[in-house]
Amino acid sequence: DSERMHTQTLAWILSLDNKLFPDKSGFIKGLFNLNHSVFIDNSLYVETELNQIDLFIQTTEKQFIIENKLKTSEHDYQTKRYIDSIPDRFTDTNKTKHFGFLTLINDEPQNQEWIPISYEKLRDSLNSIQWPADKNETIFIQEYIQTLDNLVKVFNQFVINHKDYENVFTDGYK
Repeated sequence: DSERMHTQTLAWILSLDNKLFPDKSGFIKGLFNLNHSVFIDNSLYVETELNQIDLFIQTTEKQFIIENKLKTSEHDYQTKRYIDSIPDRFTDTNKTKHFGFLTLINDEPQNQEWIPISYEKLRDSLNSIQWPADKNETIFIQEYIQTLDNLVKVFNQFVINHKDYENVFTDGYK
């Protein structure tokens, strides 16, 4: 499933050693449009598919929950339900919670506590980071950024002229 692949890749990037990715704080701050800093130390916790939460990120002071929607829109009030599905072991009233709705089509979440995060913003945020050229991980990250770029470009072309994509709404096997 392509949503899961993107979620897993983002989780892997956030789990990288601080020497390889020292500005995780700036990255998260930018994705979530935060005006204040996000303190991230070695206790950063990242998990995918946590009680149906696509991506759960915890710092010493904050929690970030991301719902990833690549091919579908929100259904069944997922954003409301996912707020309530944080496991008890992570329920901490002292931690500020931030909710991000990652979407290719700039879909608005049904719950206003969630902020929309576009795949274009994710691509631009990753692309703005100075990844060390001498690390093997950088090759994979650059390939992922290129994948995001291709995805965003095709989507934008589709929006401009969907008639160029005659097979989008048909079954390719028939």
